[in-house]
Amino acid sequence: MLKFEPPELLTKICKAAQKFEESLTLYYDWYPFHEEGFDPADYHEDGDDDETINSNSIIEGCRFSHSDVYFDLSVSEFLEWADILESGQLIDRSEYRSSEYTIVYVVPSSDQAHRYVYGDTSTKLDMSQKVTIKNITYEVQLISHATPFSLLLEKEGGCEDYCPSLSDSDLFVKVDHPSNTSPQLISDIIDSYLFELSTSFFLDFTRTRYPEAFYGWEDLDFTPIVDDKGKVRIRTPNISNGLPELYRIYLRGVTASDVEHQIINLVKAIEYVSATVIRLTSHGAIRQRLLSPKALAPDAEFLDDLIMLVEDQRIYRKDSEALRLTIKTCCDAIQLAPHAPPVLKTLSSLSEASDAKTKKTALDDLSKCLSSTRNQLVHAKANYTLTGNECPSDQLSILAGCVNLAATQVIRWFAGLPIESRAF
Repeated sequence: MLKFEPPELLTKICKAAQKFEESLTLYYDWYPFHEEGFDPADYHEDGDDDETINSNSIIEGCRFSHSDVYFDLSVSEFLEWADILESGQLIDRSEYRSSEYTIVYVVPSSDQAHRYVYGDTSTKLDMSQKVTIKNITYEVQLISHATPFSLLLEKEGGCEDYCPSLSDSDLFVKVDHPSNTSPQLISDIIDSYLFELSTSFFLDFTRTRYPEAFYGWEDLDFTPIVDDKGKVRIRTPNISNGLPELYRIYLRGVTASDVEHQIINLVKAIEYVSATVIRLTSHGAIRQRLLSPKALAPDAEFLDDLIMLVEDQRIYRKDSEALRLTIKTCCDAIQLAPHAPPVLKTLSSLSEASDAKTKKTALDDLSKCLSSTRNQLVHAKANYTLTGNECPSDQLSILAGCVNLAATQVIRWFAGLPIESRAF
């Protein structure tokens, strides 16, 4: 018969097996502990030696319901996973944190790293390292086996056969730490470890969200417009002068896995158009002045005023002023309002009923926030003085979505200009 050490282990296993049976997240080839009335005496009754099950016993043939990767679990891991299934949570499909360890999903971002991930698994060496900080030791390592991260992906959803919860190429950074370790310290340890992998072995990895299954356009923020022939309506690609480089800058932003790099590149795309906006604004102001009656017989006073007008345009040589003018000229505050982070109170509360002054203030606040946040992100902390207009770190992802839309509006404005009016 089956024996258990300690005897109460049987009850724990049965409860854990029932949790997995109800959730259908984990399949395994073992005794039917989940069945009501399971009796250990029914096994090995033909004279075979008794089998003793303890916390180190191995459960073979485990598989997630949306994965074809098989793995083994110890009984202790089986019990731990059952508890995690009930109370564990993923953080933005990118991180799992328990009281004892943290797991972060990473993807290769260099050729060397790709070869490491997709190459022969037998050539992968142990790259674990121990870090001692204030007499406390932390262990950090790369892992590629099944973890609670994959288990919680199954629970959370968004997994299918074509987008599995676990694949052979999945890679994670795991940090073992005490229960009172701050998330910031854990993040710092991971960054330090990724730095060493990059500089020592040219293995570059990026933290990112785990892929999510696509179930149809209804799951996205935009539903395409389809004509009566079933063809999706999309604007004709425009590669006229100045636009290809602008597209490249924009795409570097939207495809960056790090939200900080998204913001930096998207602001850069807006600034690319600033030269055109400044030139058109300056030319318009000068042209308007030259159309006055005094221009037909210019005296010293008229010329002095004209010189002063030209000098006034120099303010736009400042990056912050150029950004402000560009956003004011090219952006629609009403469209941006639903995507604004809470820190931009005026913009986020804007409506069609808002007056022109409020809309202008909202766009000015956005430009100040983008300028200050961008400067903060590209400078080391020791070399940067806060202005008070920076976006809080916990709202950066929202700001990235807002500046994405702003950059789109700016690019559309630029593309609508005659080629001879563009500066590039």
